[in-house]
Amino acid sequence: KLPRYRLVDEPIETTREKLREETRKELNIAHDQYQSLVQDLDRRQDTIALSEIERKTLRNCYFSQADTLFDLEKFEEAIQAYSSASNRYQHKPEALEAFVRIAACYRRLDNNAKARGTLEQAKVVLSRIGEDADFATTTTRTSFVAWKDFLEWLSQI
Repeated sequence: KLPRYRLVDEPIETTREKLREETRKELNIAHDQYQSLVQDLDRRQDTIALSEIERKTLRNCYFSQADTLFDLEKFEEAIQAYSSASNRYQHKPEALEAFVRIAACYRRLDNNAKARGTLEQAKVVLSRIGEDADFATTTTRTSFVAWKDFLEWLSQI
C-alpha cells in the first residue's frame, strides 16, 4: 500500500502512473501469495488438524486475497472470493465482513439492487449467528447490536 500513500501527494503524472503500476504489480503478487497459502493450508487441513494460528492465518488469507481483488478493481472476481469466505465462515461473525465487502463490490459495479440484497442476506446471517456469539474474539467490527445497526444503516444508502 506504500505506493498508494505516495500517490496522494505526487504532483507529476508520469510518476503517479508508475506508482499506480507498482501498486497493481504488488497487489497481484500479494494475491498470488495469499492464494498459494490458502491452497497449502487447505491441503494440510485434509490430513491433520490445523493449529489455532494456522486456522486464523487461513481465515485471514481467504479475506486478504479477496481484498486484493477488490483493490485491483476486479469486482466480479472479488465477489466470488468473498462469497467463498462467507460460505466457509457462514456461522461465524466473520461472514458479515464478507457480505459487506460483496455489497461494496456490487456498488462499484453500479448494481445497488444486488448490494441491498446482499445486505439483507447479511442480516439473516447475523440473526442466525445470534447475540450470544463471541464477537469480541473475531476480526469483526463490533458487537451484535452494533452490527445490526451498521447493516441497517448500509441498507439505507
